[in-house]
Amino acid sequence: MAGKVPQTHRLRPRELFFVFLGVATGAGLAVLWFRLAPELMAEHGSSVDALTGLAALVMHPGFQVPVLLAGAVLLSAGIATRTSSGRDRATWILAAGCALVFGVLLLSVNALYDPVFADPETRELAGDDWED
Repeated sequence: MAGKVPQTHRLRPRELFFVFLGVATGAGLAVLWFRLAPELMAEHGSSVDALTGLAALVMHPGFQVPVLLAGAVLLSAGIATRTSSGRDRATWILAAGCALVFGVLLLSVNALYDPVFADPETRELAGDDWED
């Protein structure tokens, strides 16, 4: 039988929190990028190619894939650090991966709000009120 894992090499509750939060946020980001935004744009009658500026950057696969991979690598590095050496640095590595993915999710929602999520009629009405 295998020996018992030392307490210092187990994931603590705060580290499990960062793992679950990072994985859930990364999954939400992937759904936003690969499913929700393209479907909403098709519903509005446009495509992802019509985006400009920051919205075009966050919807480009050359940005999406490295961000998701970096988040996954940071989360797995944090788990590996804790389970192999038992160092407290693992908490900071997990928090960095979680913060990266969450920050990019905020950036993506902010950049995609007007061209994707806002109703076209609402945008036109909002533009008219500014002139008055």
